[in-house]
Amino acid sequence: MADLHGDQALLHELQVHRIELQQQNEELRRAQILLEESRSRYSDLYHHAPVGYVVLDRSGIIVESNATFAAMLDLECPAVNGRVFADLMVDEDGAIFRSRLRSFFKQPAAKHIPLRLRRSSRHPIHIELSGSPLPGGEQLLVTITDITARRRLETKERLLSARVKQLDKEASLSRLAGAVAHNFNNMLAVILGNLELALEMLPLGEVPLKELRDAQQAGQRAAETAALIRTYLGQARVHKVPVDLAAVCDSILPAILKTKPAEVAIACNFSAATPQIAADGEQLRQLIGILTANAFEALLSRPGRVLLSLSLASHREIARENRFPLDWEGEPQQAYACLTVDDDGCGIPPEELPLIFDPFYTTKFPGRGMGLPVVLGILRGHDGCITVESRSGSGSRFCVYLPATPASEADQETAKGWPQKKPSAPGTRP
Repeated sequence: MADLHGDQALLHELQVHRIELQQQNEELRRAQILLEESRSRYSDLYHHAPVGYVVLDRSGIIVESNATFAAMLDLECPAVNGRVFADLMVDEDGAIFRSRLRSFFKQPAAKHIPLRLRRSSRHPIHIELSGSPLPGGEQLLVTITDITARRRLETKERLLSARVKQLDKEASLSRLAGAVAHNFNNMLAVILGNLELALEMLPLGEVPLKELRDAQQAGQRAAETAALIRTYLGQARVHKVPVDLAAVCDSILPAILKTKPAEVAIACNFSAATPQIAADGEQLRQLIGILTANAFEALLSRPGRVLLSLSLASHREIARENRFPLDWEGEPQQAYACLTVDDDGCGIPPEELPLIFDPFYTTKFPGRGMGLPVVLGILRGHDGCITVESRSGSGSRFCVYLPATPASEADQETAKGWPQKKPSAPGTRP
């Protein structure tokens, strides 16, 4: 009887184990199905990702790739795996990748390499590579982004920008040609009219000194206008020598004081130690004279103040907004001497600000309008630029930037002691 009960207990226990095993098998089957589904989803995501994936070994051979990358080459994955990655590129780009492969493995996250993939029946495509190391450090997962469309848009943008600049240049030159013709016609009318009067006076025995002098003065004005136009176009002869910008400012200050209106006060802030610049001193004096004359006129014959100051600025401190010439880029590592002419005059309306350097564009009385264009021409000849800050009724600030050229390490140490350029709102005073 005891044996019977023992057998029944053993049988019950075996049945329980069988049920547990069936449940475990069912759970394993469900887990396997979920794993297969997850693997399938991962495979779909991997192979149909919007970017290409390639696993490289240290010799640059493709261990694995996804369908997106194979499609870039018009191939299937089996035809890609096992090939040398650099061989799939345009020859010169393949050589570049081979030379950078070791450093790419060493620091993949810090690099984004633009290259071109070769395709048999179509034009090469532009790609950008980025990478991340796989566990073990012997393989690298490379992400390949197709940037062909982006490059095409960048090219179109460059062409469009060049076209816009060309149209602006043509419009500016058209205004220049019309204004030059008008001014020269006026001057030639004075010359020819006075010469005609002089010829009529000669048979009468009169000496036409006044008429000849008037004709001569009109001819001189025509020559001066032609010289200003050459300066604006950057065709004036520039004789660059090492000069001290503070010394140039000091040399022209007496002339500025003579021409300033009585109700205007001038303040100067010139550093005692300034680095040299390579410049034409006479053209710099002309530039300073034009900017101060404009500042005087902006005060509209009322009491006010004009401030001239010098400072040193790095390339990154030069504002891009309202910077002229528009195509000026400068050198990122270059230090720049900055001459600032500040006034608390009437300011410049925003709609007029982009036009103030156009030749013969002026809101002044007739006969003016080449001052600021000449400033721009001088800066073109000196690899410099000018920025403008202004608001209507709140004054204007013109900042001229010229490349500083310290001649020695001692000069460079001196340049470090320059007051640094600190932007402030137009109309305020240091």
